[in-house]
Amino acid sequence: MSRASEVTRLDVYRGPHLAGRLVRTDSGCRFEPTEVSLAGEVPASVGFRIGKEPVEVQGVNLPAFFANLLPEGLRFAALVGRVGTSVDDLFSLLAEVGEDCVGDVSAVPVGQEVRPPSEEIALHAENVDFEDVAVRLRREAGRTGIPGVQLKLSASMVTLPTHDRVGLLKLEPPEYPNLPANEAACMARAKRAGIEVAAVRIVRDRLGRSALYARRFDRVVRRGRVIGRVHVEDGCQLCDRYPADKYRLSLRDIASAIADFSSSPKREILRLLQLHAFSYLFGNSELHAKNVSLWVRPGTRIVELCPAYDLVCTVVFPNLRPNMALMIEGRDENLRMHEFVTFASRFGLPPEAVRSSLRVVLAATEGWTEEIESFAPSKGDAQRAAALLAQRRSRLEV
Repeated sequence: MSRASEVTRLDVYRGPHLAGRLVRTDSGCRFEPTEVSLAGEVPASVGFRIGKEPVEVQGVNLPAFFANLLPEGLRFAALVGRVGTSVDDLFSLLAEVGEDCVGDVSAVPVGQEVRPPSEEIALHAENVDFEDVAVRLRREAGRTGIPGVQLKLSASMVTLPTHDRVGLLKLEPPEYPNLPANEAACMARAKRAGIEVAAVRIVRDRLGRSALYARRFDRVVRRGRVIGRVHVEDGCQLCDRYPADKYRLSLRDIASAIADFSSSPKREILRLLQLHAFSYLFGNSELHAKNVSLWVRPGTRIVELCPAYDLVCTVVFPNLRPNMALMIEGRDENLRMHEFVTFASRFGLPPEAVRSSLRVVLAATEGWTEEIESFAPSKGDAQRAAALLAQRRSRLEV
């Protein structure tokens, strides 16, 4: 088998169907669609527009859609080290991991069958030492010298596929204490607020250290075996933007993409507003473009928001910016009901539908400031976060 850095052509599959081919060029990359893609029978994606002619990109060697299939943060850093290439050689990185990306799109060297990844961590957490796993991955990441790896919460998370191939194990970064418990609490509260969420649970290793097990919603499982893959596209893919733009896109950018591609635009934009309001009231500043995705609901052709994921109360960490990642009506803080109603009106949503949806979210905040104390790094951090969120709630209730 050729090294990833030597691969020049990748077959792109949507599920079991060949959708096109990526070709490395001297100046970048070319995507060549297949006849079934051009006929609209098996498009490579919802947001990636395919015409009759090949798609050429120059200066980078992957189109934005495929660049967003790559892992982020420490996993990206470790991948660069494993492949032995530069951080901007995205084609080689996709050649290394493209057979098991999020969703049902795969990219493998021409002639190679799509198969599961070989590197896994045992699902039986009680037999594993999470610290050993984290240290190994961080050591690999450190070899690359990528600047800024630790500056964002998403970059510090250590997330690995599990042995059953239907879940991800999220380990606790030392710089963000109690993060698994934090996310578990946020996901439970979101569910209480009527938001569909990915299934998560706390697991412990043989030394009692905790991690979060997140069930993959992009895999169809029967009797413990993966029998299918689900199409998923995040906000950057839908907007045809590279991962680096995930903090630059606005909520309106995401909503416009949802209006273009979802089966029930008004319903899904209302759900987006509900998720944004939840993140604001519960202190999740990491609701960026890659943390909002559409999926094709399993067993249907319905395109809608997928279950919410990566919901964390980030405001308990003093080194993270508390303002919202996605601007709404030009604001990332001091949000009122007015901003949500005005935003919704741009997409034809009635004011009362927005107010009713947000009242459910407001009701779910009852007792949240007290619960924060159970996972905040310190009592002072809990008090600071509670004061901010109380202020946000009072302003939004008006």
